[in-house]
Amino acid sequence: MRLRDLFAIGRKDHTGQRHGLRTAILYLFALSVIAGGLIVWGCSDDNNNVEHVITANLLGSQEVPPVASAATGSVTLTVPDDRSHIDYTVTTVGPFTSPVLVAHIHVGQPSFAGPVVVFFCTNGAPPPNVPVPQPCPTAGGTISGTLTAADFIPGAPASALGVNTFFDLTTQLLNNNTYSNVHTVINPGGEIRGQNIHTD
Repeated sequence: MRLRDLFAIGRKDHTGQRHGLRTAILYLFALSVIAGGLIVWGCSDDNNNVEHVITANLLGSQEVPPVASAATGSVTLTVPDDRSHIDYTVTTVGPFTSPVLVAHIHVGQPSFAGPVVVFFCTNGAPPPNVPVPQPCPTAGGTISGTLTAADFIPGAPASALGVNTFFDLTTQLLNNNTYSNVHTVINPGGEIRGQNIHTD
């Protein structure tokens, strides 16, 4: 119904019909209810698409023990509210002391060497029972991908820290209890590392 029709209803002269002002008010009320419902529906849909952003800055000084390395790196992780997957981007900048072997997420606080729970990439033997990770840039570069429950690596060390499932891993990510680590030939225990911090 057009606005001019509503005014016509109020004047009791709309196409010869004699509707009262009360009818016009009811039409306006109905339109406001519909508009309000659409706004609520739109807000609800937005809330269902909440994403959590987690970042890390990788340095040799964060390793346990610290490593003298000129290499640096950054990690950005995105976790949806339903915890179904982790989107990641890992960027490394050389020079490294030697070629990159592998990059992981570990469970653990700073100054603690924790267990591996998912791979970003590997240039060595792939982990068993999970999809084969992509190759790592050997001297620096950027990789992106998505991790799911199929990529999760269970084990007693992770279980001892309360991480038994992929959902548990995402909980630890959101609580800042994980770190990202890049390992090299000369520093197989890790050359650059950074705590994964929930920023948004």
